[in-house]
Amino acid sequence: ATGEEALAKASADGVNCLVLDLSMPLLTGIDVYCKLKAAGKEVPTIFVTGLPGERVNAMWELHSDGGVLMKPFDPSDLLRAIAIATAPGKSAA
Repeated sequence: ATGEEALAKASADGVNCLVLDLSMPLLTGIDVYCKLKAAGKEVPTIFVTGLPGERVNAMWELHSDGGVLMKPFDPSDLLRAIAIATAPGKSAA
């Protein structure tokens, strides 16, 4: 999906968690995350990326309190990250 498609889908009610790639076309995962926050939509967010570590860490510190998974990752790591991000008592991103 493009970043614009992700933004449209994420804006719908009932979205409990987002998994966004930092390098999506049209809008990056960070762009989608920031637009949702600006609109008052607080959703736990996990970013995935294949970008070099220093660049990811800089973006991460500015934009999220969710999680980042470096590609390639094991599907069980994604499931674990989603479980942590959506755990009861966990505040939204």
